[in-house]
Amino acid sequence: MDRSLTDDNKMERLRSYSLLNYLGGGAQALRPDDTGFVARHKQKLSQVTHTATVLAFVCEGQYINDGMFVMFPEDWCDLPGARHSTGCPFTFPDGHAEYWKWKSADLSTAADLARVLAALPDP
Repeated sequence: MDRSLTDDNKMERLRSYSLLNYLGGGAQALRPDDTGFVARHKQKLSQVTHTATVLAFVCEGQYINDGMFVMFPEDWCDLPGARHSTGCPFTFPDGHAEYWKWKSADLSTAADLARVLAALPDP
């Protein structure tokens, strides 16, 4: 169980992992102007062509709010965690997990964003 506290430091979090916004659920987490990215939305596992390279669950950073890890093409919306030795564990639809070390603890580098964007589902 995650024993860290919510942003207001008043209660324990209920979870720390979130599902990538391009997998499952409705496409409401995608902005209508992100035409190339709306095509990445997958409802079924059979629609994911590269299950070993697409992110599924993310250990989310301090702003975990809705169980969905939201990425946009040009910027972070939600942030992956950096509390695990400046890195984050991810799971993938093929069932494996990986730990990714960040170049910057606050994920401010373009390289960190590009690495996550490269692991989104194909259109």
